[in-house]
Amino acid sequence: MKRIVSAVFIIVFIAALFAACGQTPAPKETAAASEGTESISAETSVPSESRKDVLVVVFSATGTTKAVAERIAAYTGADLYEIKAAQEYTAADLDWTDRSSRTTIEQNDKSARPQIGSPELSLDGYKTVFIGYPIWWGEEPRILDTFVEKTDFDGITCIPF
Repeated sequence: MKRIVSAVFIIVFIAALFAACGQTPAPKETAAASEGTESISAETSVPSESRKDVLVVVFSATGTTKAVAERIAAYTGADLYEIKAAQEYTAADLDWTDRSSRTTIEQNDKSARPQIGSPELSLDGYKTVFIGYPIWWGEEPRILDTFVEKTDFDGITCIPF
């Protein structure tokens, strides 16, 4: 089973990677939403009747990782949950060339735990969780540490992308 999930993930990831290259960000009505995939974000609440056991969790400051997450969710029929920062990241915050930018300061402080602004998430009923995030300074963004440390993944297969 793990081999099948891994193979599907690799295929989806490669397809999404090639399909996402060079495209502009998707409009607010996403492909995942138009294909019937339930989307959970800061603007919506957690669906009360989720019949799925797969969830795609994503943090994306610029939209690139979110586009990949939406494709994985659409392909697998999974629910989608977006991690939003309580204080949204601006272009200046994301300037990796500025040593005093917010992201540089956070990434240099291994104990930094930016607050999450998305609604609370329960993983009840989910068996597989894809977790997507960009790579900042060779590591996950610190907001992912905030999410992972406060979430119980006991008995759940986690697939990072």
